[in-house]
Amino acid sequence: MLFIDLDDFKTVNDSFGHDCGDEVVVAAAHRLQSCARAGDTVARLGGDEFALLVDDVTTAHVTAVADRVLDALSEPPVEFSGHTTTLGASIGIAVAGQGETSETLLRNADLAMYEAKVGGRSRYVVYEPVMHTKVVNRFRLEAALQTAVADGAISLAYQPIVDLRTGAVVGLEALARWSDPALGDVPPSQFIPVAEATGLIHELGHWAIEQACRELTEWRSAQGTKAYVSVNVSPLQLESDQFASSVAHILLNHGLEPSALVLDVTEGMLLVERSRESLRELRAHGVRVAIDNFGTGYSSLSYLRQLPVDLVKINQKFLHPLEDDSADPAFLRAIIRLAETLHLDSICEGIETPGQLCDLRVARCGFGQGDFLARPGPLVDVPATIEVVSSSR
Repeated sequence: MLFIDLDDFKTVNDSFGHDCGDEVVVAAAHRLQSCARAGDTVARLGGDEFALLVDDVTTAHVTAVADRVLDALSEPPVEFSGHTTTLGASIGIAVAGQGETSETLLRNADLAMYEAKVGGRSRYVVYEPVMHTKVVNRFRLEAALQTAVADGAISLAYQPIVDLRTGAVVGLEALARWSDPALGDVPPSQFIPVAEATGLIHELGHWAIEQACRELTEWRSAQGTKAYVSVNVSPLQLESDQFASSVAHILLNHGLEPSALVLDVTEGMLLVERSRESLRELRAHGVRVAIDNFGTGYSSLSYLRQLPVDLVKINQKFLHPLEDDSADPAFLRAIIRLAETLHLDSICEGIETPGQLCDLRVARCGFGQGDFLARPGPLVDVPATIEVVSSSR
């Protein structure tokens, strides 16, 4: 069984309308039929999904069929209503085992197709039992996360953002933490995508901002400081019409000036107009915006000048080469100078050694964070000042 899903088909419907989409589906069906033998079965399952049932073949043969399908769909480009498009597809392949039902075969092919889709598209993947295990584990994770959010089992840890000249803690990055009785410590890289896929990200994200603002208010009072708190936000949050107003309401409830909150976003999120609208609205109120992992995405000088941002967070990968005495830190200095030119503060993430701290000072990076300075932990354990001692080069 080959489970075939056309890549980016939604773009055709959204751009040209469903009538044009129907033309593309028909053209894809004809090309799939050209790849089938007389005894094979080609079916449209719905939308832009097809199945090709190939009988009495080996795995090697069916992967050759998948190659033919990919070639047939992509060349030549499909013409429809005066337009052209190049078709691609993600294909999942499942081979029936002894005693397997047609339902199981189709499910396995579907799972393999999903792996092909997330792995890069325009490719095929052969089903392996571990794929089903991953789906079962994902369902367990989804159920546990729903319970954790409802029960308030998610917590925040804080990593200080330090002025590299004075050691003063000028900011705190709030980091979500989840420890589940059955699953153990689940990293954000696992549960945040699940929260986005299930829609829980809106509830979780709202809680994170409110909790960070509440704890910041208490910590500021105890430490006698005006440090800010930095919170990562999801693209889905920024695309919500209510996001900006809800953030403003949280700040008002906790008596915080808007500049006390920095929202961390990735460069790719700023390509979406609705996201930029939300950030412009918040910045008009005084909330600040930081580009996370700066230097690894879409930035150009002309593009950056138009973005609603105040700070850049330099990815730690630009630090690691500096540990080699023969390495040239010119690129890091160029990023810092670029930020200065645009009147943006720069924060270097992932400082792990005294040597890296020394190099950042030489490069005149104003602020930094990382395990060498302080590991993430409860806010009550964070001091207002951290000693910044580095080795000389």
